[in-house]
Amino acid sequence: MTKAGEGGVGDVRGPAPRPLFIKQEANGFWTLSFRQVGSVMMLGVARGVVAVVFLASLVICAQLFGALESVSTEQPEVLDAAHFAMSEYNKASNDMYLYKIMRIVSAQQQIVSGLKYVIQAEVGRTQCRRGAVDDLESCEFHETPQKTLCSFEVLVVPWREEISMMMMTCRPSNN
Repeated sequence: MTKAGEGGVGDVRGPAPRPLFIKQEANGFWTLSFRQVGSVMMLGVARGVVAVVFLASLVICAQLFGALESVSTEQPEVLDAAHFAMSEYNKASNDMYLYKIMRIVSAQQQIVSGLKYVIQAEVGRTQCRRGAVDDLESCEFHETPQKTLCSFEVLVVPWREEISMMMMTCRPSNN
């Protein structure tokens, strides 16, 4: 025979609820675990907690996958994407002189069906004529280069070894 409060048949409260454990693992995943839950009310609370954890995980995943994230302008992949963008800029330009990056203002990365880089860069006119050089980096800027502020969106699909320009917009720089 069980006494009141011990979870027996005559106890309306049921067995004492077991604690719910939520912890973040070293790999970044969240673990939700609980032991035996003896009352309908505790099960409802557990469902509520599971719903909250699920919604929180959606927010975390949105930050990891699909959201633009600031990255270092010195990151090698950003520099590669910027150099590709500059090459595409020069192909599209009607100017007889080539342009090259003066400085990368900001860079963002987004995980899509590859990696999309959104790069804000200030570019300037060089002394090198179109078709006269193979290495743009060896070109010096004009004494008073025409400065242009550009926004480039470059898609890199490394496993296919593909890179493409998604968008390019430029305007004269105020500096």
